[in-house]
Amino acid sequence: MSITCVSEFPCAPGKIDELIKIFHEALPLARGISGCEKIYFSISETDPNVAVTFEIWNSKIDHEKYLSQLTANGTLSDIQFCFCLLYTSDAADEGLGVDLGGRRI
Repeated sequence: MSITCVSEFPCAPGKIDELIKIFHEALPLARGISGCEKIYFSISETDPNVAVTFEIWNSKIDHEKYLSQLTANGTLSDIQFCFCLLYTSDAADEGLGVDLGGRRI
């Protein structure tokens, strides 16, 4: 069962360009990871300091492996100035959520 993850990254003023650079480097590699179906990155139309990712993974395990890789290679620490929101379709179906230290949606 595929899962869908939507993450929002509200950046500190002046940090959005740094975040864009991080994602431009990280996303091509992420798209090649086993289990990744799609990853999209965009800047919010209503707030230029907010970036959004929309991801589709083959399974929750594949997504967790991806997050582990981001932690191990330091990418998550590079975006420590952001808050992350995560929504997974299977969690919503079960009434569960995943908290990565940000607000829950």
